[in-house]
Amino acid sequence: MSRFMSEPGRFRTGVNYWSSRSATRMWRNWDPAEVEADFALFEEAGMEVVRVFPIWSEFQPIMAVRAAGSVGSAFCREYRFPGEEPIPDTPAGAAGVDEVMIERFEELCRIAERHHLELVVALLTGHMTFRLYVPPALDGLDLLSDPVALQWESRFLRYFVNRLKHCRAIATWELGNECNFLGVAASPEIAWCWTALMTSTIRAADPDRPVSSGMSSLQLYARSGGAMKSWLISDQAELCDLLSSHPYPLWPAHVNCDPVGTLRPVLYCTMENKLYAGIGGRDCFVEETGTWRRMFSDFAQLGRSLRVLLWNLWQTDGRGLLWWCAFDQDGCDFPPYSWDEAGVEHGCFSVARRYHPTGRVLADFAGFLKSLPFDRLPPAAADAVCILGRDQEHEKVALGSFILAAQAGLSLTFRFAEQQLPEAPVYLLPSMHRKGGLGNRNWRTLLERVEQGATLYVSMDSDANLTRMSEVFGAEVGKRWSEPGNAHYDFGDFTLDLPVPTRFELAGCGAEPWGENGGWVRKLGKGRIILLPFPLEMAALNRADAFRDSGNCDAWKVYREIGSEVLRHRLLRKHAPELFVTEHHFSDGRAAVVLSNISAEPVREMPEIAAGWRVADCRSEAPEAGFQDGTLSLPPDSGAILLLEPVSRG
Repeated sequence: MSRFMSEPGRFRTGVNYWSSRSATRMWRNWDPAEVEADFALFEEAGMEVVRVFPIWSEFQPIMAVRAAGSVGSAFCREYRFPGEEPIPDTPAGAAGVDEVMIERFEELCRIAERHHLELVVALLTGHMTFRLYVPPALDGLDLLSDPVALQWESRFLRYFVNRLKHCRAIATWELGNECNFLGVAASPEIAWCWTALMTSTIRAADPDRPVSSGMSSLQLYARSGGAMKSWLISDQAELCDLLSSHPYPLWPAHVNCDPVGTLRPVLYCTMENKLYAGIGGRDCFVEETGTWRRMFSDFAQLGRSLRVLLWNLWQTDGRGLLWWCAFDQDGCDFPPYSWDEAGVEHGCFSVARRYHPTGRVLADFAGFLKSLPFDRLPPAAADAVCILGRDQEHEKVALGSFILAAQAGLSLTFRFAEQQLPEAPVYLLPSMHRKGGLGNRNWRTLLERVEQGATLYVSMDSDANLTRMSEVFGAEVGKRWSEPGNAHYDFGDFTLDLPVPTRFELAGCGAEPWGENGGWVRKLGKGRIILLPFPLEMAALNRADAFRDSGNCDAWKVYREIGSEVLRHRLLRKHAPELFVTEHHFSDGRAAVVLSNISAEPVREMPEIAAGWRVADCRSEAPEAGFQDGTLSLPPDSGAILLLEPVSRG
């Protein structure tokens, strides 16, 4: 099977593609010369991947001709093409597919091959930019469960994949563009069954290519209400070969409260990609991301924010980033672009194929990767496992924990509390709800790992329910109450003022206090347990300025203490919380440290290099970045890689 996006340490850049002038009408207004020029531009920019969208209603344009007295989808007398044209008696006709459209897609594949571009094919593109594109015969049906809809969806996939699998440019088949927007799955079982039918149909036609998910806003566990609450990370990972994330910092209120290019929006993208990969146990790449260009920053800052995001994804083995989207669509006077929706000024190129700053950044980063003396960056080992449970606001908790870990210098992986937990030096139960979602088996496993030398960290949310609290944690609740405003916590060498509506006062019974009222630390075997009587991650995330400037909030210092044993053995120890640092080891004994400055201010500092190592080289695509006389210089929203080698003892 193709290893597309499945090679550890390899990173690809690309775009989501609608043609520069016709956008979603590119198939009906087919112009191969336009596609040729567009793809030549992508090749010039060093891009490797293009995601393309066969509009479902145009590729399978069937209409139902019903007999009198029929109700709903009942008793369709026959199916026809638009204008009541008879469907031809051909394999394409049996699938309700327009052969002209297939020939156009085949031509697009040949153009992509000429320009050395790999294609992600979003098969069932029935949703695009808030509009549905559904074959007329299926309009009004439940596209996720109605047997008539499922029948025609399966026929479409089987024919399309069989007919085009010879095209060498196609790297992966995708279920479609955010198919969880096609309707509301009433239960996770319906979402699972729909996905199982589609993936098995694709694999039966082409077993040699991976099938990717293409969904948006996947959930950790089933939740009631809303279009996407039944679509689970674990289900998509079970049924697909490859996961993709669509993190848009412009939507969540807990993310868009900070400027682009700062910790929240940048690490939100990286966190979601890591969350899907960790929970799903599958390779995952950022398939869509972007922003409202004119509403969040100027052009130059948008380019810088993309630059640091690319660095951040590369150093966390994010596999790739496809920008949404290739071209601006502000000249399109038809739905969905004529509607009152976001989505017309997201391009990294103008309609005239001029580079916007985001396009230039993508090109520069692709060139930088090609200039390195290696083609794959060895993945950094995870220092800590962040465990998320049921009924938490898992995306918020995960983001708060991920930001604090990044500021402290720790690398996280994620697990659901009901999954098997990997070996690790540090375990986090952030903003713990009830029992953290842990059953008895995983709880015993955690305590055993602590006794063997691991650190377990727990921060308590208002409804935390810690079993055998005094025996395990060495502390017990003296009183609990609600109070508006910020709570003050004194950790000795730093203090925190955070919005915590429910307060706990703890008394020690075997644990040592951390500061005046910051937390409690208890030795257990060879390890230790750190307990905070408040939900640090949610509280920091709910404080608007907590991550805006390094001096505003010292919450990250809690994580620095949690990971102190791990950080002590780093090849490079940084000081600035704005620096995201990862460590990578090559098989020949050399190492690399990648640093990204996730802030709007330049960083100059003298990191500590471990004894026995020296910096042999510093590389970056940013001209102002460098390492000289032991000092690292990074301009705003940029990155650098330090190549380290052991000091010769000869």
